Amino acid sequence: MAFLVSGLGIGVANSQAVTVRQLAVPARLRGRVNSAYRLLSWGALSVGALVAGVLVTVWGAWPTALAGTVLMAVATLPVALSPVRGMRDLDDEPEPTPAATPQE
Repeated sequence: MAFLVSGLGIGVANSQAVTVRQLAVPARLRGRVNSAYRLLSWGALSVGALVAGVLVTVWGAWPTALAGTVLMAVATLPVALSPVRGMRDLDDEPEPTPAATPQE
């Protein structure tokens, strides 16, 4: 069941990310932006696998799986709680937070 939910979430997230990138990035830069995105996202998988292997060796399988589950859930919070969720158009700008307001 977890793989089904994860797979659905990945499909939705990827389709939205690609759509936003295609709309936000000029056509002449799309190839470079897409390759940089893939380098970072797919490269992170290798680093994550290495870290998980070390943690399984140190902690064991179940604590590592639990830590991975918690980290994946926590990783969604910045986007879920951000004003980006309310954007309906690329021209919509999220309301600035007080910390992000430029100082004069």
